[in-house]
Amino acid sequence: MEIEVAKELVLRAARMIDSRQFASLTPVELATLRRNLAGGVQMARHAANRLYESVGAHAIYRDNPIERVIRDVNAGASNYGFTDDLAAPNYGRAFIGFN
Repeated sequence: MEIEVAKELVLRAARMIDSRQFASLTPVELATLRRNLAGGVQMARHAANRLYESVGAHAIYRDNPIERVIRDVNAGASNYGFTDDLAAPNYGRAFIGFN
């Protein structure tokens, strides 16, 4: 279920960005969009890491396809725009009115 929720959060944000609807968002709505995008990416990262842990030690070898998936997911999710370091404080500031 976590993967489906993560996918929906990311795709909803992507559809809004692609349609340029974000231009008319309030500061709270924009911060929510960014928070949900970052949250979806981090949810997917956690699900991928649980899969990695369930595969066992042989998942670390390059000939295992799981190794590349885990490496790529973690590399992408490490982007600053997809972390709570940016999204959570901005959401909190917008939510209480400090824009």
